[in-house]
Amino acid sequence: GGNSHSSSGQNLPSNTVSFNEATAFKILNVELTVPISYFYRSFIFSFSPSYAFPQSPANIINGEDILVEELSNQFYFYVGIAYWFY
Repeated sequence: GGNSHSSSGQNLPSNTVSFNEATAFKILNVELTVPISYFYRSFIFSFSPSYAFPQSPANIINGEDILVEELSNQFYFYVGIAYWFY
């Protein structure tokens, strides 16, 4: 027996989504960061808090609908421990 595939003949709707600002350069984000490192013998302990200020929301156009991205400031940090071989 051969394989036969049947199709229901449905055409799925197609949408075009565009980002108008994609061709122009804009600053996306400005951040304040204060990296802190502490050295103890062969260990390095690091902590780096950051506060991000988004600058340019994206305008997403889907057909006749325009969605403007909502931006909010964000706080984040990273911590690290490293061992220095020497």
